[in-house]
This record gives sequence, C-alpha cells and structure tokens, in this order.
Amino acid sequence: MKQFLTFLLILTSFVSFGSHLAGGDIQYKYIGDSTGIARHYKVILRVYRDVSGIAMPNTETVTVSSGCYSNINVSMNLAAGSGIVSPTLFDCVNPGPNVKTLEVYRYIGYVILPMNCNNNVFWYSNCCRPGNITNIFASNGTLGNDGFYFDAFLNNLNGQNSSPIFVSEPVRAFCVNNPFNWKQSSVEYNGDSVIYSLINCREGTYPNQTNIPFDFGFNATQPVSSNYFNINPSTGQISFYPTNQEIDALSVLIEEYRYDSLWGVWTKVGSASRDMMISIVFNCNSVAMQGVQYDPTLYPIDSITALKYKEVNCGDTSFGLKFHIALDGYSINDIDFRMTRAQTSQPVAIKKIWSNVDVNYETDSVRIVMLYPFSFAGDYYLYSKKGNDGNTLMNKCGIEMVEFDTILVRVGPCPPPPPPPPIGPIDDIRNGEEPRDPFEPKAVVIPNVMTPNGDNKNDLFIIKNLMDWTTREVTIMNRWGEMVYQNIDYKNDWDGGTLSDGVYFGILYISYNGTIEEYSFDLTILR
Repeated sequence: MKQFLTFLLILTSFVSFGSHLAGGDIQYKYIGDSTGIARHYKVILRVYRDVSGIAMPNTETVTVSSGCYSNINVSMNLAAGSGIVSPTLFDCVNPGPNVKTLEVYRYIGYVILPMNCNNNVFWYSNCCRPGNITNIFASNGTLGNDGFYFDAFLNNLNGQNSSPIFVSEPVRAFCVNNPFNWKQSSVEYNGDSVIYSLINCREGTYPNQTNIPFDFGFNATQPVSSNYFNINPSTGQISFYPTNQEIDALSVLIEEYRYDSLWGVWTKVGSASRDMMISIVFNCNSVAMQGVQYDPTLYPIDSITALKYKEVNCGDTSFGLKFHIALDGYSINDIDFRMTRAQTSQPVAIKKIWSNVDVNYETDSVRIVMLYPFSFAGDYYLYSKKGNDGNTLMNKCGIEMVEFDTILVRVGPCPPPPPPPPIGPIDDIRNGEEPRDPFEPKAVVIPNVMTPNGDNKNDLFIIKNLMDWTTREVTIMNRWGEMVYQNIDYKNDWDGGTLSDGVYFGILYISYNGTIEEYSFDLTILR
C-alpha cells in the first residue's frame, strides 16, 4: 500500500507539473568537430505551453535510446529568452477565450554518444494537453488527458550528422474563411535532402509510444476543418483554408536522406518532429482585415489626388515599398503591380518584384525593379493587379490587397534632354530651296495575336510603322515574368521561335531623334 501511494504521488506530480502543454519539437546538432570530442552532440528542446497551465521548470530531460547501448538521460537547461508569448501568435486574431495564449520555452543540453549506431532516438515525453481540443476525442473534455511524445532520429554509422533544425515560428492563430500558407522552415547543415510530411500526434515513452486517435472527420493529413489541407514535401509549406472555429493538434515530420554514391542508394540519416496546437477563430482582427496597406507612417498624402506618394530619384532603377502588416511571401508575383506615366498615360515596364522573406516566408516590404531607369520627371501611377496566381498581394492573414489600389511614384528632378541636331530644313535653306517639314515617324500599331503555322499569313510578329523608328527594342516574357525573347534591333522578323501556344507579355521600346516611347502589350501565340 505504501509503495502504491508513493507511485501515485509521483504520477500526480508529473501530470500536474506538465499539464496544459501545447506541443514542442526536438533537434540535435553535431559539435564534435569543434570540441574535438567524438560523437559530441548539442540537443535543443522547445516546449510550447498554454499560459493557463502549470509553470515550466528550469530543467527538463531528453532521453537518448538505441539498440546499441543503454538509455542516456540528458539534462536540459532553460535558455535565456524563454517564456515569452510567441511574437506571431496574435498577428491575425485578437486574444480571447477561443484563442490559446502560448509561450515558447527553449532548453539546451549536451551528450556524448558511446558509439555509432543506426537507430539513435532523442525523445521527450510529458503530460498533458489542454482540454477542449477539437480534433482529438480524448481532449474534448474540460481537462485534456492526452500526453506528448516527439523525437529526433539519428543514423551515424556512416558519419556524424545534425538533424534538420526548425527555424520558423511554431505557434500561430488563424481566422476562418481565408487562405493561409504556413511555412515549416528548417536548416539542414549537412547538405542532405529533406522530405516533409504530416504524422499523427503521439504520446507515451519510447519504444512504446502510440498514436493519439483523432475525432471523427479528422486524421493526420487532414487535422483541420478546411476546404483543403496540403503540405509541400519539398519546402514544408502548409496550405489550407479553415472553415470552422476550433482548436486543433497536428504534427510535422522532417526526414533527411543522404546519397551513397558507392551503392547508388539514398539512406535515411536523421529526422526531427514537431507537435503543434493551433487556434482558429471566426474573424481576423481589424488590422489584418484591412488587407495589404502601405505603411501609413512612411508615405505622405498628395493634396491633389489624395493618394499616398513615394519619392524616387531620376535615374533610379528600383524603389522599395513597405506595408503595415507582413505579406505572405507565396503571394508575391512579378506582375502584381502595373505602372503608367501620369503625363502620357503610357504604360511603364516593370521588370520584377523582389522581396527578402524571413524564415516564416513573410516580409513587410518589396522592391519594384524597373526594366529601364526613370528618365522623365513627374508622377507615375503604380497600381495593384491580380498576378498569375489569381490574386493580388496577400497579407500573412490571407487578406488580399484591393485590386487597382494606387500609390503615386514621384520622380525628379531630371536633367533636360540634349537639343536635337540640325535636320533637313536648315540644309534646304542653304541650298536655296524652300524648307521642308522634318520627317516624323508614324505611330506604331502592335498586334495582339500571331499564328506562326507556316501558311504565310500572320506568321511573323509584325509591328506596323516600326521601321520608321531608329531604336526598336522588343522584349517578350512568359506568364511568370521570365524573358523568352529579346532583340535590341528588331526588324519585324520574329516567328515565335519554339514558344508554345499561350499568352505572353511584351515590352516595346522605340526612339527617333530624341523622341522616346515605350509600350506594354499582350501577345497571344496560336499555332
């Protein structure tokens, strides 16, 4: 009886101490090449905690198990900076009873493995999950009774290895009826190939860990009520469209494979898993619902048009734009913006849209790269447009930028163009003749369809009156903004080459005697 009470006391202490955990991940990094100690590893444990639960300890334990040696308990010490609410948790939703407030704790430990083995397993187990998790049946009560198990695998028979290291934010909250891209970014130190997949959440202790059963309608690959739920096995990008307010658990596995050139086979050398809990609510917060907006602190308002404006120097080839909430990097497309010159209403060619995304594949700014430097002072209208992906820029909360949202780009000052050289009439006067009107090239007419099928009808891309102009530069790009044809001295002689049928985007740059004109056009090729 005394032994039973002692066991019950230990069990109760364990359950209450770890209750209301919300997930975690575990990774290892080989450091023996810098310490000079064979099989020396750094172990990284992250635990995500519901703030309504019991406080986390200053130390934790990760166990290393293997078929080659006895279990090793690794003491893990709490790292500085732990215990703060995840900085991205409330980017899209407001705090409230339907959103779990989660903190991230990071622990560091070190271990020297006694020998090389093909089945080293670094694992962590604890209890318990919060109650009221939607997709796990046993946690639907007021107090969850499901536990945690996550691990990292190591095969170091053919050399030491570092597991994939998760670097993206592990804790997020989302809103209903908006598309989301959630990147599970990782760093792979050894140059191995990685594969991402969705797996069951687990509990128990190694080697007897078990999968936690999902409630009806949910499973490991569809853990959320959503129109779709997919993970890219190469990049770890999770794409989904949640349709119901709920709290869900899910788990991601990264496996790494190394190519053995001697045997011509791929060998699994490591893995890391991450267990997560996400909150989904009916509405995004008011800031997110504004969609993609220019940073209001950076751009003044033009008194005439009431548009925000951005000042750019003459001769610049690019300029940056900053937004009030981070963008979903996957929504950025090279034709998400179009530009026209206010004075002439002529289109101005944009070469590409460049962005520097973070580990979550998000960014608060983009850079507009022009095909040619700005050479005329004045105002230009930059407006949003749906790209090849069917949408405009999208913020990280799945809310789009309004199409044709416009910002002024103010260019100047620019030096005056050089005066034109003397032309015909002066020479006519010197010869005693009546002065004649100087030659003026006719306006070009650009076709929007060509049919290069060999019937000698519309087989070439012929621009009417093009040969009146001195400079004749044509650039053709595909729907992804990639250049597929360019000629800086075009003579109406292009037959479409090997391009397949489809719609292409073109830029025509022409000049004559100081007059410069630039056109954007669409060209459909039908064979």
